[in-house]
Amino acid sequence: MHLSGKLCANCFKIHESVRRTVEMHQGTFHMKVISPGNIHFKLKCAEGHNWTIGMESRKAKNWCKVCKEDARVKKQQQ
Repeated sequence: MHLSGKLCANCFKIHESVRRTVEMHQGTFHMKVISPGNIHFKLKCAEGHNWTIGMESRKAKNWCKVCKEDARVKKQQQ
């Protein structure tokens, strides 16, 4: 993050990747800048489960683990 408060090109790309994934899953997110180059994203799925990812994950490719486990259990019960 630049001192002006705007995202650098790399942080902006990560932000946009997270935003697209969150929209695809109908969730929400909040970005928190810890320090320049250290950003955390607080994610919330449509079911209300919360988790945090760091900038190092580069995107929110692994969506809600709770929902994923619930779906797996339901599938096994069928």
